[in-house]
Amino acid sequence: MNRRSFGPLSLVALCAACLVLLGLWIFHSYAQPTEQARLTFFSPQGYPQDLAEHTHFGMVNAASPEQVRQSLETAQRNGAQLQIDFSPILLRQRPATAVHNTYQDAEGTVRAKTFPPLAINKVKDFPADAEIDALLAPYWPVLGAYPNTVATIFLADEPYMHGISKRALERAAVRVRALLHAQGLDHTRLGVVFAGAMFDPGFARQVADHANAYVAGVDAYHERQQREALTAEQHAAHARWIEGFTRQRLTTYDLSGNLFLGGGIPKGFDIVAYDLYTATLLQDAVHDGTLDWFAKARLSGACAPFLGLRSQDLRQQFSFYRDGPVAQSGQAKDKHLLDQVFTCKSESILALLRQHAPTGVQAFQLWGEASANGFLEFDAAGRIEPEQPRLLVEGRVADEVSRTMAFYQKHRQAFAAGTIFLLYDDTIDHSINLHVSGAKAMPSVTRLVFDRIGKPPVR
Repeated sequence: MNRRSFGPLSLVALCAACLVLLGLWIFHSYAQPTEQARLTFFSPQGYPQDLAEHTHFGMVNAASPEQVRQSLETAQRNGAQLQIDFSPILLRQRPATAVHNTYQDAEGTVRAKTFPPLAINKVKDFPADAEIDALLAPYWPVLGAYPNTVATIFLADEPYMHGISKRALERAAVRVRALLHAQGLDHTRLGVVFAGAMFDPGFARQVADHANAYVAGVDAYHERQQREALTAEQHAAHARWIEGFTRQRLTTYDLSGNLFLGGGIPKGFDIVAYDLYTATLLQDAVHDGTLDWFAKARLSGACAPFLGLRSQDLRQQFSFYRDGPVAQSGQAKDKHLLDQVFTCKSESILALLRQHAPTGVQAFQLWGEASANGFLEFDAAGRIEPEQPRLLVEGRVADEVSRTMAFYQKHRQAFAAGTIFLLYDDTIDHSINLHVSGAKAMPSVTRLVFDRIGKPPVR
């Protein structure tokens, strides 16, 4: 059976255990000192009042001048600052005709992909300087009206994963820096967010290898279906698969062969951030070998248990990646293993950041996970179960948030730009048709963060 069965007695016992655990987390959070901490939640659509009143800064995506103005007004009213990601405004999708449709197989041979790139893909480019000027022009009157509230402008989110080169980033930084100077916003910092340690060529190469392996697997499956003698029903099923795959698929297929692998942290940026969520490590095919790579790099002692271990095999060690009923006995093992995963990835990437950071970088910024998506109950095949133990899932998220805050506190000098948790409100990633569950619906999670910040009411 690939469905979990919940008996009434097991549910009662499970909920009771979860309430005890949540009570301990709440007590622990109240026991923390009220020293201010630079913590916040990412709220892409805007900086809401119920978040701004608890935090010292916010992080939003730019969507329109009016939306940015409203977020800046909320920040100013609450004595906060705002970071704004302008990548939705600045970056242009690369035309399908310009997307590389080849990949390297395991032997290093360059092969053509079976399926052409989708018209809507995630391979990105910065436009020419003149277009950057035009795209940002409507925002300068808004930003200029709140000069002390605009903290950082981010130009690209996970650029190397989306095919943007180091040189292109440096060109954009030079241009936007000049525009900021012309507007009298010289104090505004520029930021960039990397996917994991994509700024390290070795890390990037292993990610690319796994992306290529994904493409090879898809193409091999299609070729087998083409060769085999299929029944009429099987032939019709494969035809439906082709139709679906040519319309919507994982972005990995098109990104393969288009990642920027040259490495390096671009000059011209003040804030360098990274994200590598546990959900991504466990579920994304491109990271199937990431923990093993960290272990071989010997950047953190916590990585030793993952030597030679693929993420798809690691998943099977968690109680929430199994068929059958929820197992209470597996919770302690899950937490211990998640502790190791977090420490391994976090210590490794921080070590690589310190190795690669060019002169001029003012601070690093840590992005942490506060979404339920990575901590739901899955069956053994990785499919989300239809029934979810809400309190247990919330407890796993609270644990991850606690790990992140502890790591931030330990390395606070390095992460002087603070920590941002994904995500506050629920949202939908339309590019991959994914509903992302935010922290706002998990009171114990938001309470952990808000109590740690300890922001007094703004009068």
